[in-house]
Amino acid sequence: MPDQTAPTGRPYTPIRTNPDGSRTGVIKRMCSGCGRDLGDVTMQEIQDAIDGKPLSDTRAECGCADTSRDVPAVADV
Repeated sequence: MPDQTAPTGRPYTPIRTNPDGSRTGVIKRMCSGCGRDLGDVTMQEIQDAIDGKPLSDTRAECGCADTSRDVPAVADV
């Protein structure tokens, strides 16, 4: 369960150290424009990745850049 919220409003679950010393983390979503950590991925983003779909453009969510310019999807790079 997330115990923080990222500045974008997404949940942000920190890496936890387990009693046996191992660590558990939640996959994070990065901005497709600047690479900033936006917080935890959504179940839809995980499903899209599993299905081989390109991830959505997160520049508007991040607020880092003009979303009118084209940025290639990770799958296209």
